[in-house]
Amino acid sequence: MHEDGDRTCGGGAFVVSSGKRYHRDPDVDPPTTRLHKFFYGLFRIRQWLRQPFTFTAFKTAAGAVILSTPVYLPSSAEWFINWRGQWALIILMIWMIPSTGMMLLRMLGTVAGGVIGIVVWEIAQGNPYGLAVVMFVILVLLYYALMYRPEVRMFCILTYITMLLVVIYEYQYTVGVQVGDDKVWTVAGKRILLVLIGVFAAGFLSMVPEPNIGRVELRKRLAQTLRDIGRLYGILTSQFIVIDNMNGFHPTKEQIKGFRRMALNIRRQIADERAFLKHARFEPPMRGRFPIERYKVMIEKVDNMADLVADMGFALRELSPIWRQQIASTLITERRDYLASVMTTIKLLSATLAAKMALPPYMIAPGEARNRFVRALDSKIHALPDDLINPSFLRYSTYVVSSGTFVQELSALLETVEDLVGIEDPQEWLRLHV
Repeated sequence: MHEDGDRTCGGGAFVVSSGKRYHRDPDVDPPTTRLHKFFYGLFRIRQWLRQPFTFTAFKTAAGAVILSTPVYLPSSAEWFINWRGQWALIILMIWMIPSTGMMLLRMLGTVAGGVIGIVVWEIAQGNPYGLAVVMFVILVLLYYALMYRPEVRMFCILTYITMLLVVIYEYQYTVGVQVGDDKVWTVAGKRILLVLIGVFAAGFLSMVPEPNIGRVELRKRLAQTLRDIGRLYGILTSQFIVIDNMNGFHPTKEQIKGFRRMALNIRRQIADERAFLKHARFEPPMRGRFPIERYKVMIEKVDNMADLVADMGFALRELSPIWRQQIASTLITERRDYLASVMTTIKLLSATLAAKMALPPYMIAPGEARNRFVRALDSKIHALPDDLINPSFLRYSTYVVSSGTFVQELSALLETVEDLVGIEDPQEWLRLHV
């Protein structure tokens, strides 16, 4: 029992009502005075400014101001307009992302687009029908790679944009829509040069004051997603642990909306993590090879776990309050140990990925905890014929099946994380100090 008067359900691990039920900062206590609240507000502003996306927005704005400065100076405005300096500015705004990666593909795509634009123009010689036919053939190949080859998608986009601009600008010069007599290779050269300036500017700003590595951001994002999945799982399983005030309990409309909102937010996080995984493969392996196959498995398992916990939530949405009460009051100790193992494993994996620390050598695997719980169910629970026709039986059965698959995915994720961070070996110190 906790000394501050907390009430527990079948053990000290599950607190029903406690002031410790919210996130605390271990460095300081909550602010109490006006001075504390003032400096806490400044601290939150500082934390917001240091976030990757906020700092990236600031650097992008600064870079855009610097690159567009010549157009506001009388001595360089005409030169900026004739050279299409806005191309460098546009590229900076498009390719300024919070993480490194894919810069080589961007530069290669720009060069390839300029060369292809010259080839297309020389083949058609300004004939609009010839341009249409040649461009159709080139665009079919580019769009095929764009849709079915995700790893070269950025290369195709830059190639497509550069080629199109080179051909269009040269055609406008030819028919007299714009004033100028630049040859096609001059137009392509200007385009390539200015795009490379924009790409280099984006690359330089992304590394100031330090680069935000995509693979590191991927690991931190996965840790956050696991934490959120653990929160959803805890919300669902709490109704089978806390038996107080369960009579007549039914989720409200706001609770259902909140659950959907959290599940949708997890889906967005996973989509971002897949994008980070694609970007990470283009980052140079300076310290060693990136274990992309293990991260693919991790994202796949986390994706499956997110789907399963959402399925469990929707299956329990219409569960009868009487069934909730009966389930919560049956096999309390066994269910508590089983859910404690699952929740602890999720929290441990999240903390391990965030802090890059090794896993402990001794822990109860979630699969083993579930096997113990299932053996207890088989020996003590007997379904009656009337239970099989109860609508709540089908909903609870769906929850149980999804929960079992959830534990299997969690066990596979645990093995993958073990391969990434390792397991502490207590015997290592003894061997080093024989």
